[in-house]
Amino acid sequence: MQDQHAILTARSIQCTYLGSAQVDKTPETSVFQNQDPHCIIFAVPEWLFRDVNLKRVVDAAAAKTVTLIAVHEAHLTCEWQSFRTHYNDLETIKQHFPTTPVKFLTATAIPIMVKKLKACLHDPCVWKRTVNRPKIILDVQEITDKGHVSKDSRGNYTGFANSVPKIKKKDNAIVYTNFIVDIAPIMQAIIELGITCAHYHGDLDVRSKLSSYRQWTNGEVQVMVATKAFGMGINNENVRHVIRNGVPPNINTWIQELGRAGRNWQTATATILYSECDVQNVLGLLRDHL
Repeated sequence: MQDQHAILTARSIQCTYLGSAQVDKTPETSVFQNQDPHCIIFAVPEWLFRDVNLKRVVDAAAAKTVTLIAVHEAHLTCEWQSFRTHYNDLETIKQHFPTTPVKFLTATAIPIMVKKLKACLHDPCVWKRTVNRPKIILDVQEITDKGHVSKDSRGNYTGFANSVPKIKKKDNAIVYTNFIVDIAPIMQAIIELGITCAHYHGDLDVRSKLSSYRQWTNGEVQVMVATKAFGMGINNENVRHVIRNGVPPNINTWIQELGRAGRNWQTATATILYSECDVQNVLGLLRDHL
């Protein structure tokens, strides 16, 4: 939300955001009382579905103060059954706002998901476009030294380390990994290469997340090492590399992650680094869900 807020503010569009990342609590009480001229309000589901807040928004919609509700990353209403469960509550949003236009937006909705989202909105119109990004170069490498700095007999970096030195000084990059435990060794490998980095995952407190996000966005560090908890809604035009340390859990996750590269429509790279162990881990997860 901070990203979107900053972009719109820079374009002189009145907006605010509500949720745990908002330090200033003034908008929370004033924005729906016509005391602030905000025309776009960003809010997380956890904020919206607190009883007092839901009533405020419902009353504002009834008074035509709220004229459109857009649900960003709508696929999460189907995917996050146990993680951030209020996303599941968004399936009932039309029940709370029967006369207010509601729009679901997502870059990755498979047919069964589209069917479910349509049911939530009572048979809405559907617009589709391709997810193809011709400026993003896709690469897949099988390696044995993930999270370590290794060189061959000629002194050239190999495996994981071979992908990181390609990052130029003014570029940003994201390294994704499936497990929090892998973040520390990956960061150590990047630091050994002389490249600055920060980290982000779901177990960090809000202040630490915000600090890492700001360091990366402001260019204080080049690389963000993170789990899939990082990246939703970001719009950093300087991301030239997305590196996945391990096999993604599904194709939708990978499409979401690689889509964060090349937002300025310049050439960017998206790389998967995997080992046979990764493949076995994902196959095991799939077997557990069958």
